[in-house]
Amino acid sequence: MIATILTTFIIMSLIHMTNKIIHPLKEKKYSSQIGNYKPTGLWYSIGDTWEEFIQWKYQYKYEVILQQDCYTVNIDEVNPLKILQISPLTMKQFHDKYKINMELSGSNVLSFIDWNIVQEKYGGIEFVEYDNTSFMGNFEYLWFLTIDISSGCIWNLKLIKEIICLS
Repeated sequence: MIATILTTFIIMSLIHMTNKIIHPLKEKKYSSQIGNYKPTGLWYSIGDTWEEFIQWKYQYKYEVILQQDCYTVNIDEVNPLKILQISPLTMKQFHDKYKINMELSGSNVLSFIDWNIVQEKYGGIEFVEYDNTSFMGNFEYLWFLTIDISSGCIWNLKLIKEIICLS
């Protein structure tokens, strides 16, 4: 007797919201300044989490469709054609690898991520199953607390297959 196991995958839409019309994407160079909490690039939410989080409405809502096989979960796999997915299980490893520490008064440390190095190694970053509760009140992870929701940022626009205007 052969047993069949069916697995259901829920694929969440990637949503970019803006007050500007997006014309056909043109490759551009994104760079982040040291001290930025977040990288620069085209940001998207996973599902409608951004709409649920914010208190105002954007004029335009787009669905971002990515190229196939564009993700990696391996922090040591350097590939500018991949989006690095960071989960609660890999966040500390990512933080330790790319952090820049700034000493504050007393024994407090404020950490930033060297987004320019991250941008050289990957085509984007995605924070899945975002949960900041274990880092609240810890200045070292302040950059992570600013992410707010499950979301991603792409700076290599070749990873985007299509952007569809939803409203």
